[in-house]
Amino acid sequence: MPVEYLYEVNTYPSCLAYIYALVDPSSMHARYVGMTENPVVRYNQHHSNATKKLYEKEEKQLYSWFKDVLDNGMRPKMVILAEVALEKAKISERHFIGLLRTSGEPIFNRNKTIFEMQAIAKLYDAECLSIEYLSSIKSLRWQCRSKHGFSLSAARILRGEWCPTCSKQSATKSSQKVKEIYESNRVQLQQQFPSAFSLY
Repeated sequence: MPVEYLYEVNTYPSCLAYIYALVDPSSMHARYVGMTENPVVRYNQHHSNATKKLYEKEEKQLYSWFKDVLDNGMRPKMVILAEVALEKAKISERHFIGLLRTSGEPIFNRNKTIFEMQAIAKLYDAECLSIEYLSSIKSLRWQCRSKHGFSLSAARILRGEWCPTCSKQSATKSSQKVKEIYESNRVQLQQQFPSAFSLY
């Protein structure tokens, strides 16, 4: 006699990933963006990491916040930002990290995104032509205000390097303008990208 059951569990690997945000229940501001194939399991992992202090040093801020919310008798909310194909999850996660951070959301994610590289380019009245940010030491394509194209990593840009063609014209107004822009934004850039300033 065939076995009776309610329904069959799908045991095939998931083709979907969920981009989620952990949201402060008091302020309703996003505090973290992540991706997962199973939101409930991932939330429980966050909960366990916070209560049992199972986290890396760089995650301390996130889980201290999570624990504070729990200690105040509430639970951080998990909201789904997007459902995407698994192979596109990483790019989509970076997209939402950049989107929320540049929108002013106080998220704890440390990794930077192409959104922020584009914002840095605007400081120089220039453009970041790359479409993906992989790390601070990987080269990106840039175009300066004089329309010179060049490749430099985010770390080198953040330490004051800029267009090689303009740099050769050290006595020009254009080069001086770049230096002034960098110096006027140096403190802000160091606060936002501290690790990039210690790579060289």
